[in-house]
Amino acid sequence: MTSNAKTVQYSRVPDMPETGTTRREIRFVIVGTILLVAGVLGGILWRVLAPDSDNMDKTAAAHIVRLCNQRVDCRVQAGDLFDGDWDTLYVIGSQVSQKGINAALGTYFLRSRDNTRIFALVKDGKIVQSQHLAYGADAPLDGELEFEEEHNREQRIARYDRNTWLQITVYPNQNGGGIFYVLTEKAHELN
Repeated sequence: MTSNAKTVQYSRVPDMPETGTTRREIRFVIVGTILLVAGVLGGILWRVLAPDSDNMDKTAAAHIVRLCNQRVDCRVQAGDLFDGDWDTLYVIGSQVSQKGINAALGTYFLRSRDNTRIFALVKDGKIVQSQHLAYGADAPLDGELEFEEEHNREQRIARYDRNTWLQITVYPNQNGGGIFYVLTEKAHELN
């Protein structure tokens, strides 16, 4: 009785002697590349799809809406606008140099960027939260917070304690609709 079964022989892929690269090294490079690409794409997607709860402007604006309840004359404490455990808020103008930032906050990992303001929440001299925020140089952006009504605010660093009282003024945004908020430091008036 004869068998019709065929014997299949698998050949081993030989090492690549011209480069000295082995199959194991090739697999390592492929897996590493896949992980790197996945990490980069995941980071990009996270930044694009992340909720706006991280946006300090929008979070503070939501607190203003809740606290002021459409009142014309509204005062709130800085601590009511930003979540978390902090004692000092720094608002860094869009044209403050890196040297100026370092002088105010120390040489932390807070770096200046073109056309962005920085909000930094500090606790016991250490930054606990910071964010670069887009800055409407020609006109405020919808929902943007503007601290102080004064010239050259882009070139200065403002410091507010958690208990600082702020007068809230709401303005319609003439360029593109929406509103923006101007926050002016006020002494708390006792009744």
